Amino acid sequence: MGNSNSSDFESLQIQLNRRLSRNWQMTSSYVWSRAIGDGEEFPSGLGNDPGTVDDESGPLAYDQTHVVKFSGIVQLPRTQTFGGSVVWASGTPYSTIRQRESADGYGSFFLRTTYPSSARNDQRNEGSWTVNLSYRKAFHYRTVDASVGVEVVNLLNADDLVIESVEPTQKLGLEATRRFGRRWQLSAELHF
Repeated sequence: MGNSNSSDFESLQIQLNRRLSRNWQMTSSYVWSRAIGDGEEFPSGLGNDPGTVDDESGPLAYDQTHVVKFSGIVQLPRTQTFGGSVVWASGTPYSTIRQRESADGYGSFFLRTTYPSSARNDQRNEGSWTVNLSYRKAFHYRTVDASVGVEVVNLLNADDLVIESVEPTQKLGLEATRRFGRRWQLSAELHF
């Protein structure tokens, strides 16, 4: 027994910052990255089927090739702040797999996994947008400092489906997660 899986991660980041001046600041960045290998996670079934070892190396499940981010904040009159962020990220890869039972010459049964397209993680989810907003108002009264705020996460109410694998031979052959909609957060702080 051994662990012969490996992975390689490369990235390039370009970032532009504007420090707080004249009551506003912002940060923007672009990241190109590539995660290639056959070492997904510890309990992964990769490498269990010797017939598909040559097809298993490819983009890893967390490989997002392009990510663009922009965030900023504005300080408004009367101790108010308004901020937000916009993020676009390319989709992560997934595989189409086919599993079937097979028997050897001694009558032992084992599960065979094949990739109909002859490669693992050769499909891609669609890219996704995320927009977040934040507002905060501060109050000062004698020795008490207080603030109230509201945040909106996923303003666009996106409920993207992120596919992890597809197995067309099964009734429920789709392994996926969904990012469920908009969330609101109200907050209050009191310092005395």
